Amino acid sequence: NSTGSGFIDNNTTLVVAGATSIAAVSSTRQKANSQSIAFGLVGVGVTKSAASSNTTTTSYLGTGVDLTGGSLSVTARGSDDNYAEAGAAAGGVVGVASAAPTTTTISNTTAEIRSSSAGRDIDLTGGSGVLRIGADHTATVNTKVKTVAGGLISGAGSSSTNNVTSNVTAAVGSDVDIRARDIAIDAANHFRKPELSAANISGTTGGLIAGAEARSTTLSSFTT
Repeated sequence: NSTGSGFIDNNTTLVVAGATSIAAVSSTRQKANSQSIAFGLVGVGVTKSAASSNTTTTSYLGTGVDLTGGSLSVTARGSDDNYAEAGAAAGGVVGVASAAPTTTTISNTTAEIRSSSAGRDIDLTGGSGVLRIGADHTATVNTKVKTVAGGLISGAGSSSTNNVTSNVTAAVGSDVDIRARDIAIDAANHFRKPELSAANISGTTGGLIAGAEARSTTLSSFTT
C-alpha cells in the first residue's frame, strides 16, 4: 500500500505575494513471475502469480483556509504499473498444466479545496488570478501466461485476469468563496495495457487425447 499527500492545514491564514502550489505525486511498479515444471507417471503443474497495488494520493487546501495571493495550484497525480507472469509445464502418461497470473490495481487520487465558512476566503486578484485544481491517475496493467502439457492424455489451461478500480476527484467544497480571474478544474483517468513482444496468453498440448483452453479477462471500474 502507498499513501502520498500534500496539503495546507485547516484554518491556516496565508498572505503570499506570488504563487501558491500544493502537489502530491505517487508512482508504483510491481512485478510477479512464477514458473513450474512437473514430470512423472501423472504430471501436474499448477502455477499462480499476483501483482497488486493499493494507493491513495491526496492534495488539498484544508478546511477554512484564508488565502490572499497571486495564484493557486492544487494537483494530485498517481501512476501504478502492475505486471504478472506465470508458466507451467507438465509431462507424463497423464500431463496437466495450468497457470493463472493476476493483477489488481486500486487507487484513489484527489485534488481539492475543502469547505470553508464566512470570512475565510481565497482572493487571487492580487496577481495573475489563476486557479488550477487537477487530479490525474494512470493504471498500467499486463499479464503473460504460457502452459505446455504432453502425455498420452494431456490438458493445458491458461487464464489471466486484470482488475482495476480507480477513483479520481477534483473538487471545491461547500461555502468556499473564491475570487480569481482564470479557473480550471480537471480530473482524468487513464488506462494502459501495452502490447508485449510475445503473446499474452497461450496453451499447448500434445498426446493421444489432448485439450487446451486459454482465457484472458480485464475488468475496470473508473469514477471521475
